[in-house]
Amino acid sequence: MQPPSHRPRRGLAAVVVATTAAALASSSSSLILLATSTALPPPIFAGALAAPPQIVDGGGGGGNKFLPNLGLELPFLAAEQPVAAIDRDAWSATIERVRSDWAVPGVSVAVVRGGGDIIFAEGFGSKGTYLDDDDDDNNLDDNNDGGNVNASNSQAVTNRTIFQIGSLTKAFVAFAVGKAVEDGTLAWTDKLANRRPGLRLPDPVAQAHANLIDAMVHRTGAPRHDLLMFFHDTADADLANLDSLPQALEFRDRFLYNNHMYGIVGEILSNATGVPLGQLLHTHVFGPLGMRDTVFPLTASGGSPDVAAGHTAAGKRITRDADLVLESLPAAGSIVSSCTDMARWLSLVLNRGSLGNETLIAPNVIDTLLTPRVIVNREKGDYTAYAPGWNFDRYREKRRMVHTGGMVGFSSLAMVFPDDDLAIIVLTNTASNPVASVVANTLVDSVLFPDAPTKDWNAVAHAGAERAAAARRAALQQLLDLRNPAAPPTLPSLAAYTGRFSHPAYGTLLITLPVDGDPNYNFNLSATVPVAARLGRVTTLSLNHWFNDSFAVYFHGIFADLGDDIPPADDEDGEPVPAFLLRFVVTPAAPGAPAAVVGLAAPLDPDAPPVFFRSVDAAETGRVFVRQPDADALDGLDSPRVLWRSRRDAPWV
Repeated sequence: MQPPSHRPRRGLAAVVVATTAAALASSSSSLILLATSTALPPPIFAGALAAPPQIVDGGGGGGNKFLPNLGLELPFLAAEQPVAAIDRDAWSATIERVRSDWAVPGVSVAVVRGGGDIIFAEGFGSKGTYLDDDDDDNNLDDNNDGGNVNASNSQAVTNRTIFQIGSLTKAFVAFAVGKAVEDGTLAWTDKLANRRPGLRLPDPVAQAHANLIDAMVHRTGAPRHDLLMFFHDTADADLANLDSLPQALEFRDRFLYNNHMYGIVGEILSNATGVPLGQLLHTHVFGPLGMRDTVFPLTASGGSPDVAAGHTAAGKRITRDADLVLESLPAAGSIVSSCTDMARWLSLVLNRGSLGNETLIAPNVIDTLLTPRVIVNREKGDYTAYAPGWNFDRYREKRRMVHTGGMVGFSSLAMVFPDDDLAIIVLTNTASNPVASVVANTLVDSVLFPDAPTKDWNAVAHAGAERAAAARRAALQQLLDLRNPAAPPTLPSLAAYTGRFSHPAYGTLLITLPVDGDPNYNFNLSATVPVAARLGRVTTLSLNHWFNDSFAVYFHGIFADLGDDIPPADDEDGEPVPAFLLRFVVTPAAPGAPAAVVGLAAPLDPDAPPVFFRSVDAAETGRVFVRQPDADALDGLDSPRVLWRSRRDAPWV
């Protein structure tokens, strides 16, 4: 439990004003019994394929570090295997048990084998319902009754219920890029800056050399900064000031996931073809595969009668507006689909761009799309590597492709064993939960390793969750240990820390004193994120003096429970938990000028340097701090950021 002295109290109030305000993001089940297997209907396809252009990788500069031979490369030589006998009742019972154990309202699962046969497609639990926009000031179900999954027939998840699939969208976008390469509209080596005039990346080397492949495999080194998605509603606004964010890694040095890069790719693709991204996806993928349940972007799903509602990691219902947080970066994760439709897509992946007698993409193009380009991590002598929209690794010596998708209220996973003609899709309507990975791994073991010792993947997930919780507790204690009330702020008046603070990408942070004043160095910070701004609501953050000019930040309301990239708001005892420290930067007194706050630095991305907000008021009086603070000025801001990282790295198994 957090000591009483650590609890934030009322005090300073502040509002984050985005530069461009808007929105960013019972065990009843419905079963399809497939006595043998259900073949997909013939794909819808028309037109001739153009002769594919030569494919070249590379582009100079920046360390040009490409992937060594990992034994993961294509082409895949699919083995001829019969459809294995499965115990559907046992599978259903296992999935329902796992769903219930983790209190996830709804789950949808499909399994594909052979040349595209769907051998299992089933829904479990409840679709749930969104809160009405007027139900709750924080866009959250504070009574937590979103966990009630005693679904009526109308609320039961089916194999046609659509879920947000998050970053599984990236592989679809990469496929559409491949089609543009195939017809000569784009080339893999096209430079991002050349294809999107006005784009400014944080690193000059990346600015000069980053190409489409670099962006799609996350090797630009640009910082992630997912929080920006909450502050903008267009790609132009989101991408306008990327160069104001400190570069995280050297260009092509290592893998660093970045949703903004897919936003850039989506913009380039639409601009080059002259066709909206959603129309391209329908023309090249949804239509030919008969994916009739699938829509793009997220906002197009509102008219569906069979749509799952999102829930936070704590199982709370959210409003529909709170769910639509990718308006500025739809290419990063804005597809909504059903498990049946996703099975059709995975059939295409298993068959390397062909389905039935039709070839939807040239073999050399699909080979490029499914070739890993950058190492994600090394562990016990093995590798995980990344191709556009897919992680590649090995499981029990079998090659595996896998990707997860996380949204404000959803978590999903796609897993493909290309040499074994097996693919699995799991969709859930709760953020940051391990159900998808537990289910996928359990089904894989039953199909590919029926004679191997049984592994309890649910127990593995619980152990992982316990380790993650322990890491959060240790990180919290580390932050609490930094608190030193005996080290007062530089400036004697709390009012001196008020004012307007501006950053080109994040907008303006306004800190003001409360009406009735407060003698303590405890104050509130309210962030008008677009989710709340659209509804005329304010989401509260809190600041609490920690030591010197450093203050701890507390999250509350919807901003506290959005998923992987937001620290937890409360500890196990329900006490408020500080997320990270921000530091006010104070210039010393000079002849004729007193000491003054000239900015503040906040670690808004766990894998990048802190972001510096300049004081607008100081600038108006000539006290301008013109550069990012050096490392010494920001000492102490790094350690507490483990609270972010421990949440993001909670393992999927």
